[in-house]
Amino acid sequence: MTHLYGIPMRGKQRLWLELTKIKGIGKKTSLLVCQALGIEPTCLWTELTDLQKREINRWIELNIAKEKKIGKDLSRYQQQRKAELIALACYRGIRHRLRLPVRGQRTHTNARTARKAKNTNLLEVLKSLKKKT
Repeated sequence: MTHLYGIPMRGKQRLWLELTKIKGIGKKTSLLVCQALGIEPTCLWTELTDLQKREINRWIELNIAKEKKIGKDLSRYQQQRKAELIALACYRGIRHRLRLPVRGQRTHTNARTARKAKNTNLLEVLKSLKKKT
């Protein structure tokens, strides 16, 4: 089994679907990769030769990874950004810390999972916020 950007490529799905498992690569980008290299998007990962797999990896590095973060780099960037918001104690950071919806969604009837206090005591978090301000 080969790995591409830390994601195991098992080959059970079509090539374009396998490529969308990489964080930051969607359907449009995966089809673009297949079209640029002249590979049929409906073939399986296991049907590709080693040369084709290396070409896919190289093409992604040269054309996509230069422009935007993908894979583990994207995950790391998102975690850092979330930590910055929490450290700033801005509205979005506080919502992240309290594990509530951040983008204005209602919590009265929805967001049950987000409202659960997972591994944190809500009162302790609120007290720590009051001390900082």
